[in-house]
Amino acid sequence: MTQNMTTNAIEIASDPSTDPELLGELARGDDPEVRRAVAKNPNIAPQLFARLAADYPDEAVENPALELLMLEDPAFLDSLPAAARLAMAASDKARPQLLQQLGAKRSVDAKIRAAVAANPNTPVDVIKSLAGQAIAVRAGAAGNPALPQDILRNLASDKAEKVRAAVALNEQAPNDLLRELADDNDDKVRRALAFNPSAPEELVLQLAEDDKLKFRLTDDIPKHLRDAILRSRAGSSRYEVRLNIADRPDLPPDALEVLASDRSVHVRSAALRNPSMPPEVLAKIAEHDDPKIRRDIARHENTPEDALLKLAADEDDITCHNVARNPSTPRRVRQVLVENGHAVQVAMSRHTPVDMLEEFIVASDPEIRGAVAINGATPEPGLRKLLDDDEPEVRKMLARNLYASAEFLELLADDEDVGVRYEVALNEATPPHVLKALADDEFMGVRVAVANHSSTPPDVLEKLTDDEENAVSGFARSTLEKLREN
Repeated sequence: MTQNMTTNAIEIASDPSTDPELLGELARGDDPEVRRAVAKNPNIAPQLFARLAADYPDEAVENPALELLMLEDPAFLDSLPAAARLAMAASDKARPQLLQQLGAKRSVDAKIRAAVAANPNTPVDVIKSLAGQAIAVRAGAAGNPALPQDILRNLASDKAEKVRAAVALNEQAPNDLLRELADDNDDKVRRALAFNPSAPEELVLQLAEDDKLKFRLTDDIPKHLRDAILRSRAGSSRYEVRLNIADRPDLPPDALEVLASDRSVHVRSAALRNPSMPPEVLAKIAEHDDPKIRRDIARHENTPEDALLKLAADEDDITCHNVARNPSTPRRVRQVLVENGHAVQVAMSRHTPVDMLEEFIVASDPEIRGAVAINGATPEPGLRKLLDDDEPEVRKMLARNLYASAEFLELLADDEDVGVRYEVALNEATPPHVLKALADDEFMGVRVAVANHSSTPPDVLEKLTDDEENAVSGFARSTLEKLREN
C-alpha cells in the first residue's frame, strides 16, 4: 500500500460515518495505523471491537461506542476475550468507572484484577478492596503509586515476597519504609528496591555492594543503579575490579575522580584516558605531585585551558610534550610552551595552528625546522621552502613526512645526502616510480630499504635479487615471496 493509499485508508477508518462492514474490511489489512483508527471508530461493530481491543487497548477504552455497547448489553464487558480485558485494564487511558467494572468481581481472572489494582486511574476504594485479594492482585495494588500510604505500609509486611517486592519498587513508597525493606531477608525484595529510581542513594549503594544480589552491568540496569554499582566498584579493594571499569564512558563523575587518583598506575592511567572524565576533575588534580598523573591530564582533550596553561610550565618535560600533542591545547598555551623551550614539540604537533607552523619554517634552530618538516599538517608551500634547507637533518625529516607529495619525495630521492635518500626509501608513502629510481642508488642501505618496501614493483625486486650485496638480494627475495603469498 502506497503512502497516499495508507493516508486515505486511515481517513476512512477514522470517519464516524464509515459503514461497519467497510471498517471490518479495513481491519483485515496489515497496516497497524489503519487498524488503530478502526478500533477508535464509534461506528465499530461489537464483534470487531472485541477482536481489536487486545491489540489497541488505548483506542478501545477511549472509543465512545464502548459505553453504548455496555448500556445495550450489561454483559458486554464480561463477554470480551480475557486478553482484551487485561489490555484495557492496564491502559493508562482507562476511565475509573471502566476499571471499577473490570475488577469488581472476584470471579474475574486474577491477572485482570491485578492490572486494575496496579492502574493509577483505579478509584481508591477499589484498590483498597483489591489489596486484600490473591497474591498477584495484592502485588498489583502494592505497585500502584496512588495506593494510600497506610495500605502500602501493611503490604510491606505481606507474607508473599512478590507483594513486598512490588512495594519496594513503588516510587511513592516513603524512605523509612524502603529502609526497612533494604534489610528484607528475600533477595528478590532487595533487588526490586535497588531498581526503584526513588530509593535513597545510600540504600542503592548498600544494595549494589550486596554480594548475594550479584548485579551485572547489563543494558536493562537503570542509570541510578548502574551508577551505584560503578561507585561501589570504583572503591573496591580488588585491583582487577577497579581496572575493569576505569575506561567505561558511563562512569559517574565522582567515581572517575576516585579512580583518577587510584594507587595503581594502571587504573589511574585508564581513568585519566576516559573520554568522559569531567574537566573540573582534571583541573582539580592537574597539580598532583605524581608527574605520571600530570602527564595523563596534559594529554586529555577535556582538560580545561587554565589547567593546560599551568601544565605548559611544568618542570616535567614529558608533561609539557603531552600538552603540545593535545588537540584541545589553544594557541596561547602553545605560545607558552614555545617560550618555555618546547618549540620542537609544538612544531611537530598536527594540532598547532598553521600560522605558528609557518613561523617555525624560518626558525634559526634546525631542530625546529625539522619538526615542522615532518609535520603532516604543515602546508605544502611551507614544505617546499624546506626542500632546499641547508641542513641535511631538516631534509631528512621532510623525507620522513608521510603526507609529503610524490613530487617532493621524487626531488628528495635525488638529494646529495645519502641519509635523505635513505629516508625516502623508508617512507611508506614513497611511490613505486621513485623506489625504482632509488634501486640503483650506490649506497647499499638505500637499496636494502627499497628491497624491503611493500610498494617496490616486482620487476625491480627481481632485479635486486641479483644485487652483489647479500642483504639487498635477501630482502628482495623475501619481499617477492610476501607479494606472491598475497
